[in-house]
Amino acid sequence: MHLWFAERFGCAYPQLATADESLRYYASIVHAVGIRLEHDGSFDVAAPFGLGDMFAMVIRPNRTLPNAASHTSKAERAKATWPEVVVESWDESTA
Repeated sequence: MHLWFAERFGCAYPQLATADESLRYYASIVHAVGIRLEHDGSFDVAAPFGLGDMFAMVIRPNRTLPNAASHTSKAERAKATWPEVVVESWDESTA
C-alpha cells in the first residue's frame, strides 16, 4: 500500500511489516477488525481499537492519516444500509 496510497488518496502511507499493523490506519475505527482462522480451527481476532464501536454501531474517524474522504464515503454507505448507525463526522470538535 505504501507504494500507491499517496497517489490515490493524497497522503503518505507507512511501509508495514504485518497485515495486523495495517488495522491501525483504517479510515474508520469500527472497520479496524481482522479475524484469522488458525490451523486448529480457532479464531485470532485483531482489533487495535477494541470492539466497542462495532457493538454500539458507531462509526468514528481514525485521524492517524488525513483520510477524511474514505471515512465519509464508508460511513455514508453504512448509514444507507443501517440507518441506526451513529456517524461521527471527520470535522467534529473531538479531533
